[in-house]
Amino acid sequence: MSNSQQEIATPDNKNTRSRIVRSRQLKFGTTKWLTYTAMFAVLAIVLKLVSQFTDFGIFKLTLVYSIWLMAAATLGVLGGGAVCFVSDILIALVFPNGPINPYLTVGSTLFGVIAALVFKYTPSKSYAVRFVASGIASTVICTCGINSIALYYSYYSHVYNSFWTFFLTSRIWQPLIAAINIGITVSMIPLLKKLYMLPDINKKKKDAGGSTMPNISVKMLEGRTQAQKEKLAKDLVEVLSRDLGADKRWITCTVEDYTAEEWQEVFRTEIAEKPDSVVFKKPEYDPKILL
Repeated sequence: MSNSQQEIATPDNKNTRSRIVRSRQLKFGTTKWLTYTAMFAVLAIVLKLVSQFTDFGIFKLTLVYSIWLMAAATLGVLGGGAVCFVSDILIALVFPNGPINPYLTVGSTLFGVIAALVFKYTPSKSYAVRFVASGIASTVICTCGINSIALYYSYYSHVYNSFWTFFLTSRIWQPLIAAINIGITVSMIPLLKKLYMLPDINKKKKDAGGSTMPNISVKMLEGRTQAQKEKLAKDLVEVLSRDLGADKRWITCTVEDYTAEEWQEVFRTEIAEKPDSVVFKKPEYDPKILL
């Protein structure tokens, strides 16, 4: 029996900031992604070693789950699953005590996959809420479900007369252990945010053609200086952002100069022939007076 595996599963054994976050987001297969995957796997082994000193008799406190939850949130489905799989195998090799149980390995791998999916799709803008949801889901499905069943039928079916007897006797402390790990993970949110490791959960959906992508087009007679045009554009963007609630990075502004002769055509096509529904300030002059 592989106690080194078993002990993981049972107690017996704003806008600017958003842009920065997106630019530093970990992408699958990159060198940085692989580095973080290895780092989380090593941390899991270190915490496994620490768990050798947190044996309280009736259960052994393992903190590996906190690393798995952080890996799932940081690296996504593939990364979370990879960290759980690799660390589970390495822990069994570093702390050998029997053959590797493939069922426990599957359960551990799914822990990272489920945690990543729940973290990603939980409808909350709070990292803490997402970590709690992912921790509960992966604990219930994998630790208390898949791994408990695997342990019972692999090693304890001849000892206990039913699965539930085994669970209530040997696995009842799992929710408490999970709660401790979730609490540790939540406490690490400030550090993870400071290191830009967490995905941006405050991104606004792009509304093409809507209030998030307005364009301001200014056409006027020539004669204004470049400084005047730049100040005009800046002021218009400021007003539009304030009144429409649009992010300035989605706003564009163009300023075009025309001669008096050219203005006759601009006036006709851009103002006179436009329907009243789009001309919000009607002209109070005759363009011919400019000639």
